[in-house]
Amino acid sequence: MENTPILARLLIAGSCLIGIIMAQMIIDRYQIARYRMDCDKNLKLMGLAFKMYAGESNGSYYPVLKNEVGKLTFNIDEIVPEYLNDSTMLHCPADSSIALYTLEYSAVTELKSYWYLGAGVWDERSGKAYIQLYKDWLKEPGGKGFLDFESVELMESNPLNQPPVNIKRMKEVHSRFYLGDPPPPYMGAAQSQIPLLIERPGHHKGGAHVLFMDGHVELIPYPGKFPMTEEFISALNELDALGL
Repeated sequence: MENTPILARLLIAGSCLIGIIMAQMIIDRYQIARYRMDCDKNLKLMGLAFKMYAGESNGSYYPVLKNEVGKLTFNIDEIVPEYLNDSTMLHCPADSSIALYTLEYSAVTELKSYWYLGAGVWDERSGKAYIQLYKDWLKEPGGKGFLDFESVELMESNPLNQPPVNIKRMKEVHSRFYLGDPPPPYMGAAQSQIPLLIERPGHHKGGAHVLFMDGHVELIPYPGKFPMTEEFISALNELDALGL
């Protein structure tokens, strides 16, 4: 090597450096793809766990929303370990704020990576109605109690004379349970349109996963279609802040 010209040495070093950088880029891309696939798989398994829970619950209901301000989650022990034996599935593997593989299920008290609304919403209008209902619930004097979706028919003024939005607790029935019978043509939502778990944006480049009631998962660009609109996600972040 002592007789190797300096230029040749530089070329060799540069080639090695480029090789290392390219290898790291390949590893990073593989890691990103693996995180996306794992998040998708975890959400589908959680969807099955919710279906099993609803199938055995009184009235075919999904878990109630946790009775804590700004905690859009459910009581974890209702699902883990009876319906979901691996608690790491409750979190996105790309969520850097969580030491994912060191968690014991008994230490998990809430969702960190996803929002669980506990009620059926299907578009921007019903999402706004949900947010308004939650904020109105916070104003109730004498303790909050459970947020009772069953007794709510949210009436809001609208120039289009649209029918009132019915905000109801998640239930394993036909989507007309949420919309009335028969549903208006422009509100023909199905389980494939009603989000069950909404991932907090920022874990995956360009978008976030949404688990829908029918069990399918979509990686939706952010900002994008409901529930990944800027307005709705901002409103959910505001509710998060109430629990800090």
